[in-house]
Amino acid sequence: MEVEHDQPLMTHSTGFHSSSWLAAFKKRFVAPPPVPLDRFRIAIIGDLRLDVRTAVEPSLQESTADVFCSAPISVNLAGTAVGMARAAAVHFATVETLVTIGQDDLSLHVRDLLDNEPGRWVIRQQEGVGCGYVMILRDGMLASSKGRRVLVASSPAPIETLSILDISSFRHAIEAADLLFVDGYPLLFPEARKALLHAIEIARRTSTPICFDMVPHDISCRLPREILLRVIEESRVVIANGSTAAGLCGVPGPFPLQRGQVASLARLLSDTAPSARKILWIIRFGDGEMEESALCLNGELLCAYHTGYVDATQAAGFGDRVAAAELAAILETYRL
Repeated sequence: MEVEHDQPLMTHSTGFHSSSWLAAFKKRFVAPPPVPLDRFRIAIIGDLRLDVRTAVEPSLQESTADVFCSAPISVNLAGTAVGMARAAAVHFATVETLVTIGQDDLSLHVRDLLDNEPGRWVIRQQEGVGCGYVMILRDGMLASSKGRRVLVASSPAPIETLSILDISSFRHAIEAADLLFVDGYPLLFPEARKALLHAIEIARRTSTPICFDMVPHDISCRLPREILLRVIEESRVVIANGSTAAGLCGVPGPFPLQRGQVASLARLLSDTAPSARKILWIIRFGDGEMEESALCLNGELLCAYHTGYVDATQAAGFGDRVAAAELAAILETYRL
């Protein structure tokens, strides 16, 4: 892993020491321990879906007619909660995850699959809706980059009716955690939004730091700005693609951003909300908006580094693996 810096490594005025964090992150990501070495606990709230996935060689952007291909198609348990729970289990001693499932012929199968997943699962079954699916097609596999993805998520889906009662069943996990990890998908649905905001309020009252993953990547176009800013203001760590963070600040493309643009974006992010200066931003940029990452705090770009995404043999779950190592390294070296 190549690590580059835009300024000499030093202890930031908030107490964040870039060199200590980078050393901890690199050690975790390049050579993770066989078992978690820390006492850290993470609570995760997110989506669970059956993932139907394939990849094709042609670029659909360049196609002018229907495309027929033969390729392997996989069906696996996935979703934002599942991906992060798997990755977090490498670095966190305790991983507790709240998910919702549907009520149909596949419900028992999903429960069986979760029995083989790491950590403790709080499973809430939603009546009147089937299990959720996501179909993912990645194209342009002959290109030097990873190509584009087309993602189609089934609706209605169990995550849409995540309730305050569901959150209450997960209260202890939130209160006991060193970090609560949430993403933006529940915010897209009125009932689930109320539930997630309730979880955030529990974390606030018990001083549990929150990490907010700003997905979907066009979330600033899908949500009222005041709701998005409310979640950001309650978070201590925010993970966002460069284009997502730029959209929040009203900065036009082109994307992906270059390193100089990320430094400018860091200054804008510190002014997005009254409490934004205390937020540690993890910004993805470069090829696929994943090849490079930058840590920003209080309007400054603290450090930037290559993740190795372009050379990765497995693109699925790569972002979760990077994020889990980053977050564990933050807890190891910095007081949120």
